[in-house]
Amino acid sequence: MTVLPRAQSNTLRMAADRAILAPSVHNTQPWSLRLFADRLELHVDRARQLALLDPDGRELLLSVGAAVLNARVGMAGNHVAALVDRLPDPSRPALAAVLRPGSGDPDSGLAALAPLIELRHSNRSPFSPDPPTPELVADLLAAASAEETVLVPVGSEDRAVLDQAARQAATVQADDPGHLTERRRWTTRPAGAPDGLPSDVLGTSATTGDTTAIGLFVLATAEDEPLSWLRAGEALERALLEVARHGYQASLNTQLIEVAGTRVEVQHAITPGLFPQVVLRVGRADPVPGTRRRRAVDVLHDLTCVPSPNSAEAPR
Repeated sequence: MTVLPRAQSNTLRMAADRAILAPSVHNTQPWSLRLFADRLELHVDRARQLALLDPDGRELLLSVGAAVLNARVGMAGNHVAALVDRLPDPSRPALAAVLRPGSGDPDSGLAALAPLIELRHSNRSPFSPDPPTPELVADLLAAASAEETVLVPVGSEDRAVLDQAARQAATVQADDPGHLTERRRWTTRPAGAPDGLPSDVLGTSATTGDTTAIGLFVLATAEDEPLSWLRAGEALERALLEVARHGYQASLNTQLIEVAGTRVEVQHAITPGLFPQVVLRVGRADPVPGTRRRRAVDVLHDLTCVPSPNSAEAPR
């Protein structure tokens, strides 16, 4: 498929709109987008990094990776293949990814997820005793694999390990005034705030309640460096959209991965040889409204009239 310049710009603009709806840790929305005539750039916004909870920027890149996946889905849903260059320039560490329209057919699996972007919302409510179907589990594992990650179902024998790790991580962070202050800053936002989480949306953690009746998964990667974190974010959002496609709900637990000791426990017990990045909780619950998003005018910089000196460079 040949994409004409104006259609190309419109496609990239719609991809940017989809990216802005991505989930992020504590709804920090730590991204900045730059729209050019020939490409869409996604940058990390270090001002929104959780300095104490996420000093290495792992969760920052997870969040931006989810935005990258949404942009890819948006392009596929518009019948355009996406060429993605991830972390392309070591001299520009804030540049997480560059997307350009490509030739050929888009990923049909991604295109099918396009209608789900606005329907997907994190749900922290208690889940009903209706575990994920085998079909959903298979689709979740396939979604993670497609993004070069591994999603590990947590068996009944390992759920106690996960529960214990979650309690231990919560205790460790509760005993640190800095961690507690930073978490509260993002989880006690007033109603109507464009970012963060109001306290009334916080419910059960990923590993409390009747864990025998819900699906628990650990998303893991073979390496533990920035590119792996970015890909993990893409895999996470692809899995979350699959959850929505099957009519289920999901929420995340990052706390037990933030604490080094409990992360090692999860790694040894559940993901040996891999690096756990996030815990995913899947089940049935009444739908909840989505968290608010920052305005596009505050996130997206339209530079479509700026000449592109690098437009001839092909993405890797």
